[in-house]
Amino acid sequence: MNIVIVGDSWGCGEWGQRSEKFFGEYVHVHPGLELYLKEDGHNVLNFSKGGSSNSDITYQLKCAFNSSIFFSGTIDKIFMFQTEWIRDIRNQPRKKFDINAEVERQAISEFYNTVSNIAVENNTKVGVIGGCSDAMWTDDFEKQYPNLYIICQSFINLCVTGSDRIDDPIHFFNCDLIEQFSSADSDKEYILKEIERIDRRKELLKCTPELFWPDTKHANRHGHWILYEYIKKNFIEN
Repeated sequence: MNIVIVGDSWGCGEWGQRSEKFFGEYVHVHPGLELYLKEDGHNVLNFSKGGSSNSDITYQLKCAFNSSIFFSGTIDKIFMFQTEWIRDIRNQPRKKFDINAEVERQAISEFYNTVSNIAVENNTKVGVIGGCSDAMWTDDFEKQYPNLYIICQSFINLCVTGSDRIDDPIHFFNCDLIEQFSSADSDKEYILKEIERIDRRKELLKCTPELFWPDTKHANRHGHWILYEYIKKNFIEN
């Protein structure tokens, strides 16, 4: 099976400390899902890159269809790690934005629409994995966004609880970005709530080293194994 992976650092795999000399500097140390799929006999191209925004990920997706020459046939599966929507603001000319729940919903919906259009144009389907940002679930998701489906709404929740769904999804991970780009007219109550939720999630990762150590910001190889087993059972073998 020919498989493409796109995403940010979460799609790259495990991140670890470079060396004691460079304390606090983390680098990619294990391919995670990519390696497990390859060991299972699949051909895999991984376009994921650390720090990518959702718009970067859509560009990776477009590149994937131009890279099918590396496969002996068509692309069979595409796994897309979703990241926090606010990263796209970094590339905007404006310095401050009114950040609130509706702006968040629209930004993620626009991202899904873009990916949906790319998938439809190329007559394929794209599976969403909530990594740095949980995916946005709706009851009519696949009808609303044709050729797009959710594989795992929350990678973090899958690792910690065994459930791919999450009742209260979080679409941020970096509090600094919220504080940097929020305007005076932003919904302050919403922002404070989100920052509190981010802090709790970060603490959860720190308190679960068997799944998120050594950098405590990404799933490690054991977490990626859980994701691999889940995908293999539900989206490859079926």
